[in-house]
Formats: sequence, structure tokens, C-alpha cells
Amino acid sequence: MFNQLQSQQQVSQLEVQAQSNASQEVLAVACVIDASLALATEWTRVLTAYILPILKRLNEAYHGHNFRLALVTYGAADTYPSPLLSQRFFLSPNFVMKELREDPRKLGIGSVVGARGLSALEGMVAAIELFDILHDSLALTGQKDGRMHVSHIIHIAGSPPDSAQRPLRNTLPYLDSVSWDTLPVELKKRKINLSLVTLQQIQQFQDVQSATSAPALQTNPWFTVYPPHILMLSGFPPLSHVQTPKLNVAKRSNESPQTPDTKRQKGQREKLTST
Repeated sequence: MFNQLQSQQQVSQLEVQAQSNASQEVLAVACVIDASLALATEWTRVLTAYILPILKRLNEAYHGHNFRLALVTYGAADTYPSPLLSQRFFLSPNFVMKELREDPRKLGIGSVVGARGLSALEGMVAAIELFDILHDSLALTGQKDGRMHVSHIIHIAGSPPDSAQRPLRNTLPYLDSVSWDTLPVELKKRKINLSLVTLQQIQQFQDVQSATSAPALQTNPWFTVYPPHILMLSGFPPLSHVQTPKLNVAKRSNESPQTPDTKRQKGQREKLTST
């Protein structure tokens, strides 16, 4: 752990922010993104062809939920002052997507050149911490009335992980011992669904995603996947359950029809992209 006092102050601030979002069921999605130049060169395609359809599907499926989007970007272990380049607690998705669309380099994406491996374990543990802070904050509001909160991590990477076996930058001490082997257990016990978007086959990431999603079936992508990219999706309701969205994303021509509400959605498509 590092600078524990300062980190605990940051945690307290996030808890206050989370409580203000606690009046209804929550759809909480965290994007964990590496800072590799390889990913930056493909970023426009990754964002428009993969991330936006995934977020649209989730928002449609849980249209009555308070949709909140978090962000963690990670770089190389020797990055000063931290390999965690940016973090955004659970905010309005339009705010986070605006950053991802307009200035991804400000978030660190593309800032790492030539590193053999990046601090992916740090990034994943940082995302778990955000979920724990959110969960604790919702619990403080006394929400024990059966509300269903939905949690997803989307891990987006162009480079493999480094050799680190334990996180060093986490603020919550009970996560000190998390390893690649125990990461699926930590995600499962929090009921966090894990999906993976990579530019190439990265076995470590694929093994974690498979172990986290088992025994549930993987969800086949409903949009075009461009080789050699790898997508592994989990925790998405069937298309028949999809309903009217609050977050509107332009529908791709090769995407299957979602619901009878398609005509109503058409007039709202540009809401997200015009933000």
C-alpha cells in the first residue's frame, strides 16, 4: 500500500459521491483500459465497434437502473508516480464517454511505448476497490429492500500483463493478497461480470474471464469482431429482454434488431454522440 492516509481520504470522498447515486437500482460498469500505443492506434474502432454497442446493450437491458460508468487506465509498473494513470468513480456515462471519445490520451491511453507487459493486475484491483466503495455506500443508505444492483467490468487491452503477482497500489488492505489465481474468486463473490476486449490473444486475461464467468455461458458478440481481436462477453441478458434505453448509441447496420421499440429509439440515437 502507499500513502495510506491520503488514499483513505480519497476513499471517503468517493463514498460521499456514491451515496448521492443510491436512490434506485444501480447498473455499475467499470472500463479497465491499458495505456499501450497498440490500443491507441485502434482506439476509434474499439470504442465505436465494441464499447458503445456493449454499453448500449447493458443500458437497454437494465433501462430502469441508475446507469453509472467508472474508468481505470493502467500503464507500466515503473510509471511515476503510479501505474494507475487515471481513475473515474461511477459517473454519468455521457461524461466518461466524452473523455474517451474526445481526448483518450489525456487519460493515458497511448502513453506506453515498448513495454513488454503492463500493470493489468493493479488495474483490475483498482476497479474492484471502486465497486467495494460503491457497495459500501449503498449499504450505508440502508438499501436492504431487495433492490438489484448489476455490476460489470469491461477489460480492454492491447498488451499482456507484466509479471506482478500481487498489487502494490491498492488502498484497501484486504485486497493486498489478490493474485491472478484468486481474481476470479474476488469477482464472483461480488457478483461482478467480466468481459474482455483484446487486440490479440492474451491467455492470462482469457483464463481469468473464463474462470469468472463459469458456469454461465458466454454471450456471442452481436456485432462485427475484426480479426485478430478477441472478445469474450459474459453477463448479458438475452436480446428478448432488452427494453427502451436511456443511453442512446447509433445502431450498427450489422446488429440484430433489439426490440419492437426500435422505431422509437431511432429518433434518439444521436443523444450520446452529440454530448
